[in-house]
Amino acid sequence: MDLEFLDLYLIHSPFFHPDISYITVEEAWRQMEKLVEDGKAKNIGVSNFNTEMLGKILKVAKIKPQVDQIEFHLYLQNQSPGIVEFCQNNDILVEAFSPLTPILPHKITNGGPVDELVEKLVKKYGVTKNQLILRWVYQSGVLPVTTSSNKDRLKEALGMFDFAIDKDDFTELTELGATFHYRGFFHKYFEEGKIGM
Repeated sequence: MDLEFLDLYLIHSPFFHPDISYITVEEAWRQMEKLVEDGKAKNIGVSNFNTEMLGKILKVAKIKPQVDQIEFHLYLQNQSPGIVEFCQNNDILVEAFSPLTPILPHKITNGGPVDELVEKLVKKYGVTKNQLILRWVYQSGVLPVTTSSNKDRLKEALGMFDFAIDKDDFTELTELGATFHYRGFFHKYFEEGKIGM
């Protein structure tokens, strides 16, 4: 990449199983720590790890993961059981990928239970749907990660810091979102328990 160092480097997936990986997660983490020791990465973390995998790392870590990047949105508020609370209790930042899932045109989530409330709150706060949903993620104590090649959309996303969702609206969004389950990624791993598929 022709860079002196990376600000953040992640292990992308938790697939440390004898059938697919020649090293343990503990060995992989030691290699990550060496990147920091050698000055090649400023911060290290993981992506899509559950509490069990993070626990294995924490037992041996000299440098604990700064981040666990997971799929997180109104329709998937815990990618795996207790992961958000575990990370927050262990001072590991949760980053949300795919945070806008509930409002993206999609055959499954379009027409979902939060749609009507989102429309109402967009008018109430004078914001866009993107800003409202990103703000909900942020107020959940999770850092939303979203991308665009469109400068206007990037500026729009930053508008999530210009307002706050009040407690009652936040609770209603959270509870309504929890009535519907949608996972966009890693179905076999998280829902079927098929590691490495």
